[in-house]
Amino acid sequence: MNKIYIGLALMATMAFFSCEKEGNDDGGKQIPSESTALTLTPFDRLNASADEINSHKDDWGQSILTLNYRSVVNVGASVLGTLSPSYSRIIKLADGSYILTAHDFYSGGNGSTVYWATSPDLVNWTPQGKLFASRGVVNARGQDATRLYTNGFGKVLSNGDVLMFASFRTTGTYSFWKWRDEQGIEMRRSTDGGKTWSEPYEVYHGPNWEAIMLEDSDGVLELYFSESRPWISGSHSGTSMVRSTDGGRTWLPELGKEPYRVIRHTWYDAHQEKWLFTDQMPGLVILNDSKRKAGVFESAHDYPVGGSVNFNISFAWSPEDGKWDCIEGEEKDGAGLDVKTAKVGPSERAIDVWKGSAPSLLQFPSGETVVSYGRDEYQYLRVGDSQARNFGEEFKLLPAKGSWSSVLLDGSHELITHMRNSVDKQNICVTLCKLALNHRIAASSHKVVIDGDNSDWVNADDALFAGSKCQAQATLRCAADADNIYFLVECRDENVSKDDYIQVFVAPSDAGKLNGKSLRVKVGLNGLRNQSNYAGGWIEKDLGAMAVVRYDATLSDASDIDNGWLAEISVPRSSVNIVDGKVKVNLALFDMEGGEDAIVSTGEKNPQKWITVLGL
Repeated sequence: MNKIYIGLALMATMAFFSCEKEGNDDGGKQIPSESTALTLTPFDRLNASADEINSHKDDWGQSILTLNYRSVVNVGASVLGTLSPSYSRIIKLADGSYILTAHDFYSGGNGSTVYWATSPDLVNWTPQGKLFASRGVVNARGQDATRLYTNGFGKVLSNGDVLMFASFRTTGTYSFWKWRDEQGIEMRRSTDGGKTWSEPYEVYHGPNWEAIMLEDSDGVLELYFSESRPWISGSHSGTSMVRSTDGGRTWLPELGKEPYRVIRHTWYDAHQEKWLFTDQMPGLVILNDSKRKAGVFESAHDYPVGGSVNFNISFAWSPEDGKWDCIEGEEKDGAGLDVKTAKVGPSERAIDVWKGSAPSLLQFPSGETVVSYGRDEYQYLRVGDSQARNFGEEFKLLPAKGSWSSVLLDGSHELITHMRNSVDKQNICVTLCKLALNHRIAASSHKVVIDGDNSDWVNADDALFAGSKCQAQATLRCAADADNIYFLVECRDENVSKDDYIQVFVAPSDAGKLNGKSLRVKVGLNGLRNQSNYAGGWIEKDLGAMAVVRYDATLSDASDIDNGWLAEISVPRSSVNIVDGKVKVNLALFDMEGGEDAIVSTGEKNPQKWITVLGL
């Protein structure tokens, strides 16, 4: 069926009523316009003029992460080469494509082989086979054994080289202190964006897990890892590192020598009646416009008799110069610690902040940090300040249940999150998706002709996003001139219904609750449906708003794939209470497929939880 392109417009001329009449807000007469195909801009192509560094550090508490439902993808055995892919990690290459690694679920979650796949768009994946493959060896005891690989991790260097790391261990010798050199970390390098790889190269010897690497502004590489001490306990650990000043070609300390021990504190194992070290599975970032490093760690908290190890999330921060003090302390085979003399560090710590395990950490250019962690088989996230010291309430967005989640920055306003999804035991996979960053935006200063043509918005780049419930999603942009405030809402929707609509909410920037100065404009496929002020409920009132709608769809026809629709809206300044050049806004999309989908729930009556628009 051919699509129909129709523009509809209706200027508000409604009288004031005692209450909103939802049954009558279906527009008015159609004002036809010339048929036009629509070019709708996805969120990942907006906000292209990236925020200045730490631009939002003072209002990070108002920033919101929103799931992009369209981006949810399950990557399973057909791509990753194993029926039980685990511990997934993703990197983004210089050309915008992606590499995904995962190991097989070998024993207790530990891997034996690290697999990899590539994708141009996070949706379509091509299997590439084994990146670190288990192989037969003869161990130090003279036994036939196997070298096993786990915890693949990649990093793109500033020069474009791609480094891949994996922890290795040897069967039959792993739990013995004197044979610790048969365990370690291997590295492979690609100088052509992952097309070819060097042979594996050993960069560290010693039992370890969960390597992660940073490159500082001077080009120094620091490879951090959980330094496990299996001869005592699997939860006797701490975070150590090795360094390279030549792009990863050589590493210090040299093979066979003790690593630089930088982050650890003590905990008591009631089962063994021993004090042990913890702070493992590091997640680290170099903070914006700084050399200082912030780290998040999985910390063993207690191990009650008759129970299991309880893990909490802990944090640590380096000195301003980014250089950790090395922790000196003798390693003892099979012995616990003297808690009075055990060496711990660093001095700037936050221990056992909340329950959780398997953390990761990132920072947006605008300043917000995001910490991810697991608990009860779910991934939780928190948005934090620019120093990763204060965080908001936890929330969960990833539609999966499993383990070993992680987050990765993808541009200035999106992150990728992913984890092992074991809900369906017969089809274990890696579930990944994108989250959009909704935070304060600036209105473009220009006059908008309300005609349903979005071409005059090309320089209005700041945008907000809604689209967590189904494939239908919407973006909002704002502009202003001396007379009006303008909004452009673009709805990408593969199945447009005549009953779909959007709502734009506006309130004074200093309002702590909805009041008579708060307004709402509702727009559907037939144009302006309703305009209201708040008085204990949304009460219809003529605000002088105007809306023009265009759609590129066959309405309420699921037999084809639609493009979507857009609405241009104007509201006179005289109807808006602007405080210090700012207002608070919220966007809600109602789609017949997914229901209401809002940046902030429309049941929330505190506009301070909405998003600030400045520049008015």
